[in-house]
This record gives sequence, C-alpha cells and structure tokens, in this order.
Amino acid sequence: MMPVLGYDKNRTWLNQPNLRFYLALLAVVLTLPVLSLGLQMDDLAHRAILLGQFPDRNIQDLSLFGMFSWIDGNPQRVSYLMEFGLPWWSYSELQVTFWRPLTELSHWLDYQLWPDSPSLMQLQNILWYGAVVWAVAVVYRRIMGPASVAGLAALLYAVSRTHADSLIMVACRSSLIATFFGVLTLAILDRAIKDRWKPGNGLGPVCLVAALLSAEYGIVTAAYLLAYTAFLDRREIKQRVLSLLPYLLVLVVWMVIYKTAGFGSRGSGFYTDPIREPLLFITVLMERLPVLFAGQFATLPGGVLLLTSPSTSATIRIGSLVFMVVTCFILLPLIRRDAKARFWAVGMLLAMIPMCASVPDDRLLIFVGLGGFGLLAQFLHGVYSKADWLPDLWLWKVPAMGLLGVFFLIHLLISPFTLPAVPSRVTELTDKLLRRPAVNLPVDVDSGRQTLVLVNPPSALMASYLVQVRLVAGLPLPARTWVLSSGSDWMSVDRTDDRTLEIEPQNGFIFQEMDKLYRSSSLPMVTGQRVELSGMSVTVLSLTEDGRPQKAAFRFSMPLENPSLTFLEWESNGYVPFVVPDIGASRYLARQRGFF
Repeated sequence: MMPVLGYDKNRTWLNQPNLRFYLALLAVVLTLPVLSLGLQMDDLAHRAILLGQFPDRNIQDLSLFGMFSWIDGNPQRVSYLMEFGLPWWSYSELQVTFWRPLTELSHWLDYQLWPDSPSLMQLQNILWYGAVVWAVAVVYRRIMGPASVAGLAALLYAVSRTHADSLIMVACRSSLIATFFGVLTLAILDRAIKDRWKPGNGLGPVCLVAALLSAEYGIVTAAYLLAYTAFLDRREIKQRVLSLLPYLLVLVVWMVIYKTAGFGSRGSGFYTDPIREPLLFITVLMERLPVLFAGQFATLPGGVLLLTSPSTSATIRIGSLVFMVVTCFILLPLIRRDAKARFWAVGMLLAMIPMCASVPDDRLLIFVGLGGFGLLAQFLHGVYSKADWLPDLWLWKVPAMGLLGVFFLIHLLISPFTLPAVPSRVTELTDKLLRRPAVNLPVDVDSGRQTLVLVNPPSALMASYLVQVRLVAGLPLPARTWVLSSGSDWMSVDRTDDRTLEIEPQNGFIFQEMDKLYRSSSLPMVTGQRVELSGMSVTVLSLTEDGRPQKAAFRFSMPLENPSLTFLEWESNGYVPFVVPDIGASRYLARQRGFF
C-alpha cells in the first residue's frame, strides 16, 4: 500500500517539476463547492459597510473602510450596536479592530465589479487558495529538494480538510492573502541566501509588508524566518543577523503603527492581546496551543470548543494535550537528527503562538500547516524508507506505527473527500440557525417601528446578524433587536410586574463559549450592575461562583403587552411568538439540543 505515496523509484509523479501547478489546480477543484455558500456572517456586515448601509457609519481609523474595525471600543458605539443585536452583557469598551487595508481593497474590488454575486467573491478566495498551495509547494521543493518527500508535503497541504474554514466566509480572505505573501517571503529569503539572488534582499521585506497589511496572520512569517535562520542558514552568525534586520525593521514599524493607531482587541473572550494582557495570554496559550496542535495533526475542529459546554471543552483540551505529548515523543527522534525537521517543527510551534491570541479554529492553521505538513511528510518518508533515525525501542515503535496509520488515514484518505464536503455542512448549519429564521420570522415586521425581543436565540452570535440577513434579503427591518439570553441552557422566565421579566439560566449567562465573544471572563460583572438601552434596562441580580451573571431583571419602558414589543423564542428550527407570562407567573424554556 505504501508505494502509492510516491516513494518507489519507478513512481516519480511526486517529484516532477510541474507538480506545484497540478496541486494548485487540484486545490481549486476540491474547493469549488464553496461557490454555493453565499454570504456568511461577517460577510453580511462587510456588505453593509461597503454599500453604505451599515448603521452608524462614522468609522475613523487607518483602515480604508472599517470592515474589520467597526467594534472599536467606543462605549457609545457598543451601546448603539446593542440596539441591533449585540447582547446586553457586552463589555462597554469592547474592541475587536484589525488593520487589513490590502484585504479591504480586494473586497472593495468585489463590490465594484460584482456586488450581487457572492459566487464570484468566493471564486477570488479559491484562486487565492490555489496561489497559496503553489507558493507552499515552491518552498517545500526549495528546502527539501526535488524529492518525493517535498511533493508529498505539498499534497498533504493541498488536500487538508483543515483549510476549508479559510474559505467558508468571503471575509476569511485575509488569512489566504497574508499566508500567500508570508510563504512567498520565505521562498525569496531562501533564494536570496542559497542562490545569492540580490533582488530578493528588497523583495522579501516588501512581501512581508504585504502579508502584514493583509492580516495579523502575516506576523507568523517571522516564526519561519527565525527558524530558517537558526536551522537552515549555514552562514556565519553575523551574516544571518544582517539578513534578518530588514524584516525586523518591517515588523517593528508595522507594530508601532498598529498600536499607535489603536488597533487590537480588548474585553473579548475570543481575542487576547499579548502586549496589553501578557499574563492572560500566557494562560490562554497553555489552553489553546494543544488544541491547535491536535487540529493540525489530527484535524480536530478547533471551533468545536465554541459549541460545547465548559466541561466538554475541558475534556477536549486535556485530550489534545495528551495527543500533543504523544506525537512530540514520536517525532522527537526525527527532529533531533534532521535540521530540516527542526526547521519545520520549530517554525510550526512558533507560528502557533501568535495564533493563540484567538480562540482555536481551523482557519488559523493555514500558515501553521506549512511547518506541520513538512514535518509530517518527513516522518512518513522516514518510516517507509527505514531511515537511520528510527529507534529500535518497542516503546517507540508500537505507538509510532499506530500514529503512522492514523496520519495516513486522516490526511491521505479522509481529507481529500471531506474538504469538498465542508461547505454543504456549513450551509446547512447557517441556514438552520441564521438565514431561514431571520427571513421567516413568525410576525410581520413593521419597518422602523417594532422592537424584536429575542428571549433565547440559539446563540448570541447568530442573533447579532439577524438585521443584516434581512437587509441583504430586502426585507423590512425592526427599529431595534434586543437579545436577552441564548438557547444554550435551560432557563426560567419570571414576570414580576407589568414591565419586568427576570431570567435565570440554569448555569448562568455567558455559559456557552461562543457567548464569551462579547465579554472576557477577566472582566466580570457585579451584582446590581445596570445596562441601559433605549427602552430597556438590565440589572444583574446575582452571580455564579465564577463571577458570571446568574439572574438578571429586564425592565422595559412600557408594558410588555405593548404592540411595539414583539417577543420571540427559539424552538427547534426557528423563532416562534413568545407568550409573555402573567404577572407573578413563570415559564421554563428548554435547552436547544442538536446544535450545542
């Protein structure tokens, strides 16, 4: 069975010079089902921004259009957005702002050429992915030589299921562009050093600038540049350092501008700023890095943590840590003996560190995979060819053979077939939780006059896009959309007077990992804290043991029977009218199963 990997001397298809073009084409073909996805979540906000339909469009920063910086830490803006779907527990100075002008320019081009064709927007993403695969194959061939192992690494990368998440949303294009220019930077550095190609001394830093202006992902380039200098550059130390200085200068200038202009994150449980919150970042690093590692080598979907309870998330993290320890033990003999393996391993691990500033997700692995699949290909080749680094210890051989089988099964047999299938599953999920419910509300919306009160949407994140889905569909928009809780837990709803509801989820608010997007656990609320909206105030009545709101009172400025208030609850596959209980009565809403 193993000769199909291309190691047999009579089988040379993995080491032919044009393989990079064939694999780029293969990557494009496998991801064509993405064309049917349509606009997803962040895409909806980006469309509204670029078409001038976004509420409160006064975004003033160094971005071109504010596509990645509309939650900017301004308390007035956050309060305003809570009127349109952000949950009431959002941190008052919530900030999620990124500087990606090059990516914004590519989106602007979409809306200049084909504003009503999401398929053509997705096609641009697919072509960027093909370009990434081409660049990755070039790097593998340059570093590992014209050998089958380089072709195998490129094949593993091209068909990896983990890369599907970088194509699901048009908005994910930033990671594709940043990865392309980052990998190109590494290829240029290698050519400048090995071939003494002088133009590379200037082109390399220029490509790094392009990577950084495409997305923060571009900083991962530095991980591979450092690993290359440490393990593959054989020149004197002085020459190595001098080669890195232009890249270091680019990084420093970018970082100074980025921070001076106020970009970054604050107050979100999804994003942790390593500079602003170093101690918290160290904590989340230890939690998130094993999950990313398991995602890279075992294709564990990191995003699953957002859809599970804290106890299940803890189990996944522990399992990922065990997997990481075992895998590192198996790979250690190869890494100790081979400089190229050390380059791939250290580059990959260093690349994971900045990725841990965000919650684990497969879209974070597209640049990490450069090192991951290079290392994996060397491992598979070494075992097959009985390389001299293979230990004789049975304690190593038994788990190594098991891991070899797992890697072969996952990455060469399963991934090529599951990569094209991911879009259909995403479409099914978003249609169920977002698109159909938002379009098919059980009430007629009187444009600009009604307030929708979502008692228990399936998730606060999905609820925050309801208005934008209706905007794209050309449907009437409510005056306001208030989110009271999420359907991730059982909850009691008590009516204490004609204008007040008290809600108590079984495990408290902000229980679901996904709900922590809007408030970090490091910024707990306090008993008696009030949140004021235009026609409703929320008061925290009690807290859970870990500092989350346990029970909250929602007092409206008018009786709950007022026809301008439309209460909706989530039931199975959509919203239905919520029957407000009588004064002194209660209702119990069930946890929504099948998604969480």
